[in-house]
Amino acid sequence: MNGLRKFTTPVILVLSFMCIYYLTVMYFKSTVNADFANSPIVYREFITHGVSALYDWRPTPDSWYFSVYPINFLLFFIMNDDGITPLVLSTVIFTFVIAVAFYKLTGSVTNKALASLVFAGVVFMPQIMYTLGYVQHPFAHNSTSAYGALAFMLAAMSAKNNSVKITAMASLLSFIAISSDMWLAPAYLLPLVFGEIFLLRGGNRSYAHISIYLVVAVAGYLHVLPRIFNIDIQEVKIVGIDQMIVNFKMMLLIIGKTLNIFIIQSEMAWYASFCVWLVLLCYAVYSVFRMSDVMQYVASLVVLSILGISSSYILINQLIKPGSERFFVSLVPCAMAMCAFLCFKNKFRSVFVAVMCLFLATSIASHFNGKMYDHRKYNEFQEYTSFLDRHDLTYGYGEFWHNSIEIDWLTGGRIKIIPVYGDLKYGINVERVRPQTMRSWHTKSAIEKAPKRQFVAFSKGYVCPDVDVCTSLFVKKHGEPSEVLKWKYITLYVYNDGLKFF
Repeated sequence: MNGLRKFTTPVILVLSFMCIYYLTVMYFKSTVNADFANSPIVYREFITHGVSALYDWRPTPDSWYFSVYPINFLLFFIMNDDGITPLVLSTVIFTFVIAVAFYKLTGSVTNKALASLVFAGVVFMPQIMYTLGYVQHPFAHNSTSAYGALAFMLAAMSAKNNSVKITAMASLLSFIAISSDMWLAPAYLLPLVFGEIFLLRGGNRSYAHISIYLVVAVAGYLHVLPRIFNIDIQEVKIVGIDQMIVNFKMMLLIIGKTLNIFIIQSEMAWYASFCVWLVLLCYAVYSVFRMSDVMQYVASLVVLSILGISSSYILINQLIKPGSERFFVSLVPCAMAMCAFLCFKNKFRSVFVAVMCLFLATSIASHFNGKMYDHRKYNEFQEYTSFLDRHDLTYGYGEFWHNSIEIDWLTGGRIKIIPVYGDLKYGINVERVRPQTMRSWHTKSAIEKAPKRQFVAFSKGYVCPDVDVCTSLFVKKHGEPSEVLKWKYITLYVYNDGLKFF
């Protein structure tokens, strides 16, 4: 029997990895965008200029410097490729780590059968998590969740062995992740801090554990590492009451869609699913105080994670658009684990098992509905690249979200399109450094060294809400273009003698 288990376990792990890989690739190529070019562009500069490239790059406040970059850079180096394949692989690794970590976490206080259901629930997360939840995205909270999941797993081991060393390891992972993405705080780090209180109540836990977590929490709040690397600080602002009400309503739907258990996709099913999970959460809160110390601690981690991310979303979210689902990416593993804890030695275990099985069936079914949430297909970038090649265009400026920096990435730097800000006076602003670009790209010396034949790509978006206004302002400042070209929704103004911005 043991020999059979030794054989089947690796097979199951490999098959699960392949399933995650298949789903990631399926959604990855349907939503390739400018964000994906992040680490490949920095890696090229890093290889050429060393650590100084990290200071030259202007990252977003959630920088991924310490969590994602090391993994991606290592894969780029090993594979000698900074294209799509290593990015897909790193994305798959993060999801796989979450599945394994929560399997270990759940199995440490329940049994292998329940842990396996949790594992399957993460492997077959619903489509909404792969798309709007950004699970297939190389730079998203899902990668941060991998560090949090490992921290939870180590915390459970520490609770069993009362090991300060293991707590220190969990804290180190938390520090790496929170220095890259503050989302870790409500989703994982604060639950680790408050969870220690449950163990302290028993009198057998030293204060060293909670002290270590508190040091990491304070260092994360003070943004110690981001300040060293000149990274913009993530500011937390409490929204107004009206926005909180909007956020609360959005949260109900997001949780209902994410944890849908009724196969069909409709608001009624989502609200009903939310109600089911709310009842389970309330019962979990009631039950946690009746568990053994270690199980109480582990259960408190996942319950506090669910409460932490939900409450923080209500209090600080300012987004009124699709994409908020990515903030709830930790819901799936935590909800599955919570259900598993309630299944274990509980008279209502059949109800909890039924909920988990319904969720798993609904999640798998969601991948067959044929609906995609982003229509910018991968081949669009190839078409645009061919268009630029036909017109001998290798250097220009454009909108970040409309075929700019990802063209630089996918052509290996052969075509450089620098993302720029809009300008109410001149149409675009080249001097102001946009996040996710190199500061040196915007300097006078860099612009003077650029090829003479240049273009500006105007498209309706954040830079140009009105393309006609942008082009008119730009011509007023820089004169009439040598050529005007059109590609789908993008208008290109070509200047054969270069552009002077300084």
